[in-house]
Amino acid sequence: KAMSQTDRVLGTLYAKWKMWKANFKLLEEHGFTRNDLKQMNDVQDPEGGKDSIAVAIGRREAQARAKEILEAVERDGGRRVMDDEVLSCLRLWGFKENVNRANVMPEGAAFVHSDTVGVIKMSTCERTLLTVGTKRYPEFTMVLTRWLRERLPKHLQQFAYTSININKNYAGRLHRDGNNSGPSLIKAFGDFSGGELKYWPSDDKKTPLEDLCPRDKVTLDIKENVLLFDGNRGHCVNKFQGERYSLVFFSIRSWNKVPKGDAAEAVRCGIPLPTKASMAFLQGLLGPSGKEGYQSWPTGDGKGARSRGPRTPHRVHASAARGVKRGPAGDVASPAARVRKVAADQRKR
Repeated sequence: KAMSQTDRVLGTLYAKWKMWKANFKLLEEHGFTRNDLKQMNDVQDPEGGKDSIAVAIGRREAQARAKEILEAVERDGGRRVMDDEVLSCLRLWGFKENVNRANVMPEGAAFVHSDTVGVIKMSTCERTLLTVGTKRYPEFTMVLTRWLRERLPKHLQQFAYTSININKNYAGRLHRDGNNSGPSLIKAFGDFSGGELKYWPSDDKKTPLEDLCPRDKVTLDIKENVLLFDGNRGHCVNKFQGERYSLVFFSIRSWNKVPKGDAAEAVRCGIPLPTKASMAFLQGLLGPSGKEGYQSWPTGDGKGARSRGPRTPHRVHASAARGVKRGPAGDVASPAARVRKVAADQRKR
C-alpha cells in the first residue's frame, strides 16, 4: 500500500526524533550541554557551517587529550611529542563532511573528511583569516606544530607554513594543490597498509593530469618518513587498508595578508608564519625535477624509538645547503662544488 502524505510526514518526524534522541544521549555521555553547543555555534568560520554535536564533542575531546600530552611532555623533561600521541588526538578529532575538495575526492565520493587548522583564504572573497577551530582548540594545534618542529633536520629549521591540512581515511585522487606557495611537508599516521604517496617530481605543472606518464612517478612511504614535496606538482594516494590519517603542512598564496591579530594567535599556537626571507628560502629548497624535486627522512618513532633528534635526510637539494657560496644569480657555483659541500656537511652532522 502506498504511503499517504500523512505517513510521509510522520516518517520524517520520527527520523528526526531518533536523530535528536541519539544526539542528546551523546551530549549527556560527554558532559556537554545544549548551551555549550549554542555558544560554540554562535561563532563559526564564515564558510565552515555549524559544528554538529558529534563534531563538537570530538574536537573538545581531542583538545583535552592534547592538553594531557603537552603536560606529560613537560613532566618528562621536555621530551618529543611521539607519533602515537599525535594519532591519539587525530582519532578523537571531529571531522566535518567536506564537500569543497572536489579535486581530491575519490570517484563516487560526495565528501571527504578533511579539515584545516591555521590560516585559510576564503573562496568567496580575498579575505585571509585564522580558523575558529585553531583559536578554540589551541593545544590541539600546538601538539601538531610541536611534533613537526621536533623532527625538522638542521637545514630545514627555517621551514615556515600557514596551515595544516588534516585528512582521515580517503585516498586522494591525482591532483595539484594550485593555491600553495612554496613546498609542503606530509606525514601519514595510523594502522594501515598501502597508502603511499605517488608523486611526479618532474611535473611541469602544465601537462594535463591525465597525460602524466606513470613511469615518471615515484612512490614514497610517508608512514615511516616525513616528505618534503611540491604540492603544486601531480600527486595522489595509493589505495590502503586500515585506519589512515595524514597531516600536510603548507602555506597559502596569501601568506603575507594575515591580519595582525590572527597572526599573533597563530604564532602562539606554534605556527611559524612565513616572512619574505623565509618564503624565499622555502622556494629554493626543491629542484625542478627528479630526485631534487623532493626530500624524505625517517621520524625515528619506530618500535622502541627514543626521544632523539631527526636523522639526516636522504637527499638535500644543493640550493638549501648551509654556507654554500652563490654566484650573482643566486646559483651555487658549480656541480662539483655542490656535491663536495653537501657531502662534507652531512659528514659533520
